[in-house]
Amino acid sequence: MDKRLGVFGDKDIVGVFKALGFEILDKVDDLDDFSLVLVTQTEYKQHDFTKYDDRPYPIILAIPDGREKDGESINKIIRNMEKAVGSSAALRN
Repeated sequence: MDKRLGVFGDKDIVGVFKALGFEILDKVDDLDDFSLVLVTQTEYKQHDFTKYDDRPYPIILAIPDGREKDGESINKIIRNMEKAVGSSAALRN
């Protein structure tokens, strides 16, 4: 698998990730060639990523964009980490 990194969402937020080697995506139709895709929380809520839930890749993480109030993106990151590690015990202090 190619280890492409992608980011999608508000241009003011995702532009920072370009310097880290992420490709800025204009759309999220086909993400099969990516290993990791970051999506701003607002955009994450507007798209359906469920077809990737049972696949190991791409890992799709919602990142906070300052507009959310419920902590949903942080909870999604924790769930994905638990899935990757196989247990939530590894995440506890």
